[in-house]
Amino acid sequence: MYVSVKEPDLDVTESGSAPVSFIFKNVMENSLRYLQINPDKEATAPLKVNEIPDWAGKETEAFVNELKEAGIRPVVIGDGSKITKVSLEQGAKLTSSQKVFIATDQLKMPDMTGWSFRDILLFKDFMNLDLEWVGSGYIVKQSVEAGASFNENDYLMVELEQPNNIEESEDSSEEKEETG
Repeated sequence: MYVSVKEPDLDVTESGSAPVSFIFKNVMENSLRYLQINPDKEATAPLKVNEIPDWAGKETEAFVNELKEAGIRPVVIGDGSKITKVSLEQGAKLTSSQKVFIATDQLKMPDMTGWSFRDILLFKDFMNLDLEWVGSGYIVKQSVEAGASFNENDYLMVELEQPNNIEESEDSSEEKEETG
């Protein structure tokens, strides 16, 4: 279903999606009732929200283990034992699908293959990188190879592709290898 509202009359505190969601909800509920489609009775598990613990004075490995135990998947930037900064403040709340970046005293470029555009923008802001990109979707190539040393404010170029394009390009490269 597609719903749009041209020039909605909104209150100052009302978002632009309010009239659209109101229309969508009513039409969808009535349509499902008319089609005699009952709502699912399955209970959905509540979204688990984690909190960033204090990292001051902790070594990288100990802090990473603490995050993993809490269900947080950190992205460690480097292989140093000292943490120089963390992308989220102590006490910040995040879900298991969000990335938290941990910069160490010996920066190494992470493998960004498969990262979303949003992830790379967060990484760019965290590391103050001069970023350029080509395409949209998910990262398939990066100009600074994974594991290479880099510094804040360095230049980084990434290439992104849509998921269906990634599969097609992998299939065609496999065909080229087979045919030689």
